[in-house]
Amino acid sequence: MRFDRLGNFFGQLIGKNKPDKNTHPPAEEQAIPKQKIEQKESGYSLNLNTNYKLVFDRMKALEGETWAEKQQEQRGSDAPLDSFFGALYALREGKKVEGIYGAGGVHRFFVKDNGDVVYSRSHGSAKVEQALALGFIVE
Repeated sequence: MRFDRLGNFFGQLIGKNKPDKNTHPPAEEQAIPKQKIEQKESGYSLNLNTNYKLVFDRMKALEGETWAEKQQEQRGSDAPLDSFFGALYALREGKKVEGIYGAGGVHRFFVKDNGDVVYSRSHGSAKVEQALALGFIVE
């Protein structure tokens, strides 16, 4: 049994026994650059570094379907820095990110250096309760 595992290992190493082509992550995962700097650990779940899909879903619940569609259109490394994916790319490349604009540019979500996303009370006091219910820290 041990010999079989070593044989497979060495086979992959020299080009035989190539891994299955279907083991690559989905295209959306491949498009996001790997984080280049170590971020501080955060116990907060709405963090771009550790859980960007959850952050996007919660922001979509607060900002609406039209906002989410616009963010999807602006996907890519050239996305505006104040968009969701622009902030995600910039953060993972070690750049300073100020925040993400909500629908219509009224609401703001600040992005901390460690990736935590918080809702700005001064940019959207009408939705503070909803933001809290969705799990956002409100500052």
